[in-house]
This record gives sequence, C-alpha cells and structure tokens, in this order.
Amino acid sequence: RDADAHLLAAQYSAMLGRQKDALRYLDFSLHTGVNDPETLYFAAIIHNQLGNRTEAISFLQAAIRRGYSMAEIQHTPELSTIKP
Repeated sequence: RDADAHLLAAQYSAMLGRQKDALRYLDFSLHTGVNDPETLYFAAIIHNQLGNRTEAISFLQAAIRRGYSMAEIQHTPELSTIKP
C-alpha cells in the first residue's frame, strides 16, 4: 500500500528531524487512510517525535476511538510521554 510506504517514510523523516518531509508523507497517508486506526496511531508517533504534543494526543485519541489496541499503545516507547 502506498499509504504504508508513506507512513514509513514519514516516521524515518521524523527520526532524522526532517519535519517538512515527515509531515508531507504523513499528510498523504492520512488522506488515503484517514479512518484507519493504525494510520492514526502512527500519526501520533510521528507528531510526538516532531514535538507536536497536542497533535500527537489528538491522533492517539482518534486511534483509540477507532479501536486501536491499548496494549500496543502501552508498549510503544515513542508514545511514553503521552500515553493515556
């Protein structure tokens, strides 16, 4: 899936501090998988890596509302600062 490839590119770009690239890749993924809980989960991780705490929390809450696994969230180190 193109959305998955873009999510990975967004995450790696965020890890490298390339905020504009990360957000561009993430935007593509969100437009193709906006209701997908996994896409929202990764959006939370990416925004948290970029220091966008408010957006990260919002995406994480949306992922939870759409049924993303709380167990997975609790074991995600990249979300340790915003875990519900």
